[in-house]
Amino acid sequence: MTSFLPNSLRTEVAGVKHHEALVVWALLKEGSQLNLVREPENQFDSKAVKVLFGHTMLGYIPARKAGTVSRYMDEGGSYDAKIIHTSLYEPGNLAIYIQIIPFKYKEESITTSGSLPQVPVYITKTNNQSPKKTSPMAFRNFLEIENYEDYSGRLTKYIAEIRHTKLNTFKVLMSTIEDVLESKVLSYVLTLEMQWDKLQAQERLAKSHDDAERRTQEAMALLRQCENTLKHTLSIDDKIDWDSLKQKGQYKVPDPRLELFMKKQSIAKPKEPEYFPFPEPPQYIEPTLSFMEKLIPLLKQKAINIAIEQYDLRVKDWEDIRDGITAQNNQITANCKLEWETYSGRITQIERRMEEEYAKWNAEREEFYKEQEELNTKIDKLKSDYLLSIPAAIVEYCDLVLSRSIYPPSFPATATVDYRPENKMVVVDYSLPAPNDIPTLNQVKYIASREEYKETFISETQATKLYDSVVYQIAIRTIHELFEADQINAIDSVSFNGWVNSVNPATGKKVNNCIVTILTTKEAFTEIDLEHVDPKACFKNLKGVGSSKLSTVTAVQPLVTIDRSDKRFTNHYEVAHTLNDSMNLATMDWEDFEHLVREVFSSEFNQNGAEVKITRASRDGGVDAVAFDPDPIRGGKIVIQAKRYANTVGVSAVRDLYGTVMNEGAIKGILVTTADYGPDAYEFAKGKPLALLSGSYLLHLLEKHGHRARIDLKEAKQLNKNNKFSK
Repeated sequence: MTSFLPNSLRTEVAGVKHHEALVVWALLKEGSQLNLVREPENQFDSKAVKVLFGHTMLGYIPARKAGTVSRYMDEGGSYDAKIIHTSLYEPGNLAIYIQIIPFKYKEESITTSGSLPQVPVYITKTNNQSPKKTSPMAFRNFLEIENYEDYSGRLTKYIAEIRHTKLNTFKVLMSTIEDVLESKVLSYVLTLEMQWDKLQAQERLAKSHDDAERRTQEAMALLRQCENTLKHTLSIDDKIDWDSLKQKGQYKVPDPRLELFMKKQSIAKPKEPEYFPFPEPPQYIEPTLSFMEKLIPLLKQKAINIAIEQYDLRVKDWEDIRDGITAQNNQITANCKLEWETYSGRITQIERRMEEEYAKWNAEREEFYKEQEELNTKIDKLKSDYLLSIPAAIVEYCDLVLSRSIYPPSFPATATVDYRPENKMVVVDYSLPAPNDIPTLNQVKYIASREEYKETFISETQATKLYDSVVYQIAIRTIHELFEADQINAIDSVSFNGWVNSVNPATGKKVNNCIVTILTTKEAFTEIDLEHVDPKACFKNLKGVGSSKLSTVTAVQPLVTIDRSDKRFTNHYEVAHTLNDSMNLATMDWEDFEHLVREVFSSEFNQNGAEVKITRASRDGGVDAVAFDPDPIRGGKIVIQAKRYANTVGVSAVRDLYGTVMNEGAIKGILVTTADYGPDAYEFAKGKPLALLSGSYLLHLLEKHGHRARIDLKEAKQLNKNNKFSK
C-alpha cells in the first residue's frame, strides 16, 4: 500500500547557505522546477531528501517534514516540486520556499492500435462534460496487487491477484507471458478506477431525486446485464485480433540535450576586466634659488637637498599608489580568471551532462523499443505456436479469449484452462460469482423530508432465481466463446467446471465447491440457437450436472478435472545429522550439499512458519531450493542457490541469480557458497534483493542449529586437481 502526501506541501529548504544555491541564484525564479532525491545513506538522517535545481544542490527538506516526503517517495509516489519564493537578505543569508504537489498521472492515451499503457490513466466523464482527471489517491489506498508464478503446468504462469478492499472486489489474472499479464492488470485496474469514480461521484453528488433516479437506472442496468449474460456475447466476435496485442507506441521522453543546451546558452560569459590606471611617475623639479642661495654655496646646496628630499617623498608616494593599484589589478585578474574557470567549468559540466544524459536517454529509448520488439516477438511466437496447434499456445489463446469477456465488476470471472491434444478437449475451471456477488438493488428513492435515500431490493426468491440463471448462462457463454474463437479447429469438446468460493449458508464455513459441471462437443453445441434458449433448460439438455438450487453452493463431482500436481519439486533427505568436525563441506557430494543447504534454511525459516522445498536436478531453471514465507506482509517466495565452490564466486553467478529472482517473481534471492565472493559480485548485489552468504556464514548457520563441520578450500582444490589428473 502506498503512502500519500497532502494535496500540497509547502516548506522552506534547509541548509541553503551551506550548499550551491548562490551559484545558480540568478536562475532561481518563482515556478522553477526542482528535483527531489532520496539520500537513505545520509549518516545524520536516513529519511533525508535532497532538493536539486537541475543537478545543483540547494539543500534538504527539513527533518520535520522529511519523513512524510521520503516515505511517499520510497513507495513510488510521484510529485511536482517548484519554487514559490526566494529571499536574499544579504550575502550568505538566503531563503528558498518550495511547494510539493503529489500526482499520479501520466499523460498517455490508450490507442486502439494495441499499445499497452505503461501506467494506468485515470479518466472520468460525465454527461455533456469533457473528460477530466480525478485523483486516484483514495483509490490506491484500498488497492492491493500481489504477483506470483505457478509452475504446476507445462508452462510457467504469471499470476496477479487484485483486491480492492473498499470496492469489495477480488480477481485473479494470469498469463504465460508477463507483458500480456501486465496488460490485463492495467485494463482491470482501469475498470476498477472507473467504478471507483462512479462511487466517488455518488458520494459527492447532492442528495437529490435526480441522483436517486440515476442510481435506479444503474441498478436496473446491472440487473439487465446479469439477465442478459449470455446474449451479451452473441453480438461479439470472440476471435483474438493478434495485432491488437502488440505495442506500437513511440518513445515519448524528449531528448535531454535541448534543455541542457538552453541552460548552457543562459549562462552569461564573464565580462572583460576593467583595470585601474596607473598615475604618471613624479618628475624632479629644480629648486628656485633666492639671491642669497645663489651667492652662498652652503645655502644653495641646502635648497637642492630639500628639493631632492621632496622628490624622493613624491616618488615613494607614487610607488605606494602603484603597488596598491598593481595589487588591485592583480586581484581583478585573479577574479576574472576564476570567473572564466567557473564559467568554463559549468560549460564543461553541462556538455559532459549532455553527453551522459543523451547516452542514458538513448540507452533507455533503445531498451524501450527492444522490450517492445521482444513483446511483439512473443506475440508473433504465440500466434505461430497457436497456428501450429501447440498445446501450450492453445491454452494461452483460450485464456486470452476468456479474459476479454466482460462481466459485472463484482464477478471474479477468472478461469484456469487446460488442453488435451489427444482428444482436442479444453477443460475449464471457472471461478463463478458467489450468491452475494449478484446485484439485488432494484430502486433508489430520495426521501427529501429525511434527507436520505431509500433503497429497494429484489426479493430473495428473485435473487435466487437470478443467481441460478447467471451461473447457467456463464457456463454456456464460456463454452460458446471458446468454440467461436477456435480459428484452427483445435477444439472438439469443452469441459466446464464452475467453482464458487463463498460461505456455505448451512454450515457458516468457507468453501470452494464445484457447483456445476458440463461436458459437450462442438458438433452438439453449434446446433443450439443461443438467442432463444432458456439457460437452465439448455444446460440440462447438454447433460450438465448441478444441484437443484445452486445458491446453496452444494458441491458436485467435476466430469473432467485438471491435473494440478506440482512436478517442480522433489523429495528431500536429511544430511546435517551426518556432519562432524572432520567433514569438509567443500569436498562433499554436490547433491548432498544442496540438500544440506535446504535443511539448514528449513530450520532457519521454519521459525516463521515458512516451507523450503528442493528442486529436481536439471529441471530447476537455476533454482536449487525455494522457500515460501506465508507472512502476508513480508512474506513471499525466496529463491536459494547453492554453490559448492573451491574458488571465488564471480559476478556472473550473482547476475544469474538476479535474473532468476526476476524471472521467478521472488521477493529475494540467496546465494550460498563454501568459498567467498569477488568485489565485483558484492558491487553488483548492492541495492538488489540479493544476499550473498560465504562459507564462514554457512558454518555459522550450521552451528546455530546444532551442527558442526569445516571448510578447507585448499584441500578441495587439491582433490579436484588429483581427480582431474586421474581422469
